[in-house]
Amino acid sequence: MSQVIYDVNLTVERVIADEFARWLHPHIQTMVNLRGFMEAQWFEVTSTSNTVEWCVQYRLESQEAYEHYITNEAPKMRGDGLQRFGDRFEATRRLLVTKERFER
Repeated sequence: MSQVIYDVNLTVERVIADEFARWLHPHIQTMVNLRGFMEAQWFEVTSTSNTVEWCVQYRLESQEAYEHYITNEAPKMRGDGLQRFGDRFEATRRLLVTKERFER
C-alpha cells in the first residue's frame, strides 16, 4: 500500500512567527482530526533569512482522503490563515505518494 503525504511548506515573516506558531499548532491538530488524516509532523527548516520556514507533513489514509480534503475542507482551512495573516506568509503544497520503499 502506498503511503500518502500532504506536504505543506511555510515561509513566515520572522516578526509574526511567534503569533503564527500559536495559530499553527491548533490548526495542525484540527487537520489531523479531519476524515482520512492520520498524523502530522511539524519540522523547522534551517534558515538564516529574515523569514522562518516550516514544513508540515500530514500522513493520510489514501489519495482519496486527500481529494476529499481538497474538495470539502481546504477552502475553509486555507482561508483561516489567509484571513489572519494575509500576505505575510507563503504556503506551497504538494502530494507525495510512495513510489518505492527502501529499508536497511
